[in-house]
Amino acid sequence: GILAAVFAADDESLERAVRGAVDAQVVVIDRTAYAFRHALMQEAIYADLLPTERTRLHTAYAVALEAAPPTPRALADIAHHWRAANVSDRALAAAVTSQRAALGASAWSTAAESGERALELWDSVAGPEELSGMTRVQLLRVTAGALGAANRLDRALAFAREAAAQWPSDDVAGRARMLGDLALSEFDAGVSDGGATIDTALAILGDDPRHDLQRADLLLNAARLHMLSGRNAAGIEAADGARRIADAVMEKGDGETTEIIAQSLLIAATCRATGGDPAGIPLFEEARRYAAGHTRATMRYFINYSNTLMLAGRYEEAKSVAEEGIDFGRSAMADRGPLVMIQSNRIEALMYLGHLEEAQAVGAKLLRMTEPGLYSAFLRERLLCLDIWRGELDAAASAFGAARMELDAFGAYEFQTRLGLAYDLGELALARGDADEALRHARSGLEAAGGTVLVLPLTAVGARAVAQLRSRGEDADLEPYRAALASLADWPTTPLWAAVFAAELGEGEWDAVTEAVGPAYVHAYARLRRAESLLAEGRRGEAQTALTDSARVADEFGADGLAARARDLLADAGLAADASHSALTAREEQVLELVAEGLTNAQIAERLYISAKTVSVHVSAVLRKLNVPSRTAAAAAHRAAASDVPTRAG
Repeated sequence: GILAAVFAADDESLERAVRGAVDAQVVVIDRTAYAFRHALMQEAIYADLLPTERTRLHTAYAVALEAAPPTPRALADIAHHWRAANVSDRALAAAVTSQRAALGASAWSTAAESGERALELWDSVAGPEELSGMTRVQLLRVTAGALGAANRLDRALAFAREAAAQWPSDDVAGRARMLGDLALSEFDAGVSDGGATIDTALAILGDDPRHDLQRADLLLNAARLHMLSGRNAAGIEAADGARRIADAVMEKGDGETTEIIAQSLLIAATCRATGGDPAGIPLFEEARRYAAGHTRATMRYFINYSNTLMLAGRYEEAKSVAEEGIDFGRSAMADRGPLVMIQSNRIEALMYLGHLEEAQAVGAKLLRMTEPGLYSAFLRERLLCLDIWRGELDAAASAFGAARMELDAFGAYEFQTRLGLAYDLGELALARGDADEALRHARSGLEAAGGTVLVLPLTAVGARAVAQLRSRGEDADLEPYRAALASLADWPTTPLWAAVFAAELGEGEWDAVTEAVGPAYVHAYARLRRAESLLAEGRRGEAQTALTDSARVADEFGADGLAARARDLLADAGLAADASHSALTAREEQVLELVAEGLTNAQIAERLYISAKTVSVHVSAVLRKLNVPSRTAAAAAHRAAASDVPTRAG
């Protein structure tokens, strides 16, 4: 192995030395390698080495690694050791080789690390361009792309800006390409929508046919930015323009353009669908055929298609596509950002299917591993909505406060985060009884991107806010919401939101909501509102049945706020059962049963796909409702209740 080569020792001597270090708790075995037990110990031992010893050891490691299989990580380590040995020319060459290998393996973090190391070494060697095979601005461009793919967005933007500023003015094609990259970095970092930079790049290229493929790439960049900003018509136009160029190039035999065609179809399909045109959905399968063999295009297919299926109310399909995408991403790429996005889509599908507690547990775990950026902002917004649907309004308000800067920055141009946040803040305002603020959020979302299906939930916020205003003798203009619903009449989930809109205003029945395609939470909400209306009409028997059923369904979905509201209404109306054990929710009954089995909170959390914190909340509620002081007492009460259940004679 590497260690034996470095120390030129026979196996027995090496094993004896390593065993001594392990027994002394200096070194630990990390799978198939060795590592220092503590970083401080490593630093102390390294500092104690003589300069000549360090140089000799780093050189020995570099030489040994050069004889090993050339993985991206091994190549990066070679560059590190040559640099530490003060052999700058070999370190630079190794760093560039490492970056190329890492890019080929989609190992973006390693590619970024190697690129930064090469740039640091650039001025310390003679003839760096000959050694690296590229210019400094080209290295800057490649490294900026790797940083962006690794979700280090601010640093990627800084590198892209430096490369664009230093690019030779006589290299028209190269400068235009760099500006296209810069536009995407500006958008991803949340500093602009990138449109002005794309326009500059296209103007530089002009109509020269030699730059057709590059023009197609720039149009794809423009289409992607339009798509992410909610400018669907402009996105379709730019994507169609890119495809026309790609088709013409293919016909002339001047180049392979299947990836351009795949990307253009994916963007056009997404823009058509989010614009409310169901005919956009079948385009995804055509795009997938062109994407075959292209990792990024295939990953974008999984992300965009699963998202579109969710918007169309096809939640089980969306979950399946997202899970297929997760498997593909883990096997085909090391790019953290798209993996976070596809995992977020699976979490969102779980939300819409009514698996709120599982979605919360999976989402909280994913968020802890995700760096701030465009993808984490989307995930944070979805988790904020999830807190609201679960009835955790204080947690939602706290989460928004903690993430406000990130959400504002990355939601400034990315319309899904922006419109989702408008809905969330509108719901929180309604919960506080602030109809005016709720309307402000709904209107801002409608005005920002009124032509997309993502505004549909905002029509419900607007209707409920107006209903609150009317209850105190005020009113507001509902025409923009009615117009939005009418303009999206052909979309599969519009009937649900139109039914919610009508029922909130007393213009329709809540039963129509539960019969339409849409999120499970909205169905549970509609059940509760129907039960409330029955109670208000004095139909107590029907109301008791409906409220009990509403609480049961909300429990199944993990919508604790709706369940608690149903039970409060039952209690206030004198319709609740008297037995203390029956006051437990279905989820609390599950938790109590597992407590009685002797499981810890962590074990219960794993069994029920919820967080340990949520289990703790449920256990506290069980103790309070059963009026017992401990888990042991609760378990005893559960066993006593079970033993009292009469059995049927055989």
